[in-house]
Amino acid sequence: MDTRPIKGIIVDGYCKGNPGIGGYRGLDLATGQEVFSIQIGICTNNIAEFFALVHAARWMHDNARSGERLYSDSQSMMWPFRRRQCPNSTFDTSRNPVVGKMMARAAEALQTIPLPETVWWNKNMWGENPADFGNKK
Repeated sequence: MDTRPIKGIIVDGYCKGNPGIGGYRGLDLATGQEVFSIQIGICTNNIAEFFALVHAARWMHDNARSGERLYSDSQSMMWPFRRRQCPNSTFDTSRNPVVGKMMARAAEALQTIPLPETVWWNKNMWGENPADFGNKK
């Protein structure tokens, strides 16, 4: 697939510091419209990227979009997501108990929802991730 995708959902997570204040969002590639945006609070970049994937899978299922592809530029978080597992993390959830609750909900969702085909967003071929927050240093 050499041409830039124009259909599907693309996600990205961010973290200002690592750990630091973070969140994630998803965009509809066909319209460029933001379909969800979540602020997590203190987390790691990988946690934000992982939650973005799980949220997108749930959103796609709930909105009858499960036949479309889900794009992410986080290969490291696509691996556990595709295996229906939460990532190993050394993040201390006492710093933000919301992360622990979200991880438990993600683990449950991964066992109950169909997972869309997940494709790595190739920045070299397609340019910057359209869901990127633009806050890279």
